[in-house]
Amino acid sequence: MFKINFESISRLVIYGNGKKLFEKERDLATVNTGNGGTLDRIVSFNLSQEPKNARKENLNRKDNYYLTYTPEYFKNERRTALYVHVSEIEVENLGEKIRHQHDGETDFIYHYKLTFKNGGTIRKVNLEKLNVPDGWTIPEEEQKAGAHWSKFLGDYNNAYNIPGELARKRAVESGQPDYNLIHWYITTEELKENYYTGDYISRIERDDARKDREKIAEIISSCLYGNNTVSHYEVAKMLQHLNITVKA
Repeated sequence: MFKINFESISRLVIYGNGKKLFEKERDLATVNTGNGGTLDRIVSFNLSQEPKNARKENLNRKDNYYLTYTPEYFKNERRTALYVHVSEIEVENLGEKIRHQHDGETDFIYHYKLTFKNGGTIRKVNLEKLNVPDGWTIPEEEQKAGAHWSKFLGDYNNAYNIPGELARKRAVESGQPDYNLIHWYITTEELKENYYTGDYISRIERDDARKDREKIAEIISSCLYGNNTVSHYEVAKMLQHLNITVKA
């Protein structure tokens, strides 16, 4: 087996039968359960075949390979993409789901489930909520093992910290027991699967009211001098005070 970590690559491509089944650059190491992201990170994943170096993209291959590329928005940079054959990492396209809804616009993005057939390693961040008496200090035996008071945000390696009042209040309101101490600690787990979204919005839908505002904005902008324009946001503010319609 060959261990791969996401720190050494900038893009992951899963391919098979002449097609790209999955392609992503952002947040590759973030662990997502399908119901939201976590603090857990993918340390590495295993491939049965060691990736080779390739000079050009070839989606009809059946092995794993590295390919250098130039990012679209960073023309002076050279980065590394890893092409993995689908026999190593299985891809399930879960279809489009709503990413955002705002101002009469609905944005969709593709979701994917990746199954790592040869496993890997996850750095799991665990949270333990405790109730301790006043004046409690970290036992000496634990301090010798590395336990300490949290030094900064993100210090999860056997660290203790006192929760804020708001966090405690929300816990009680959601039916959880009250607590006055948090213990963070790290363990490792086997990587079997992970969920991802695409890097970009796949589709945008606009309701009729949004389309009307955009049409009005386009007409008003065409009547203004110079490079002055009006957006649909500004039209929405106008419609709070004016009746504006477009002639047929």
